[in-house]
Amino acid sequence: RARDPATGEVTRLVEVRERGRYYFKPLLLRDSEVSVKGLHGAIAKLFEGMGHKPVWTGVMPRYLRRDYYADGHLHIHRVYPHDSTQRDAMYGPSGLTTDEKVVRAVDEGGAEGRCPQLEVIF
Repeated sequence: RARDPATGEVTRLVEVRERGRYYFKPLLLRDSEVSVKGLHGAIAKLFEGMGHKPVWTGVMPRYLRRDYYADGHLHIHRVYPHDSTQRDAMYGPSGLTTDEKVVRAVDEGGAEGRCPQLEVIF
């Protein structure tokens, strides 16, 4: 966390990776982006800026993709803390589906004072 002395706005560091990948990408979140909509927008902007292709696009046949990325934007299915079980992440309470859960996940941080680490499913 870092506070800008001029504006008083807090910037938080969050690490994000796609499910199935190993390395995290750093993401800086401002106070205005600590919500479900803001988090999804920041994640999409980060990965689209890198020209990211989701893991499943290399495995799934072209006819099943149904022009999923015809508009050129990544569609986020789910965001959750990286240490969640697969069942909790997909169907349980681990998903960051409300603004309160996003604030709690980003403000509490990771284990032992590290920055929070999130996984995303496109």
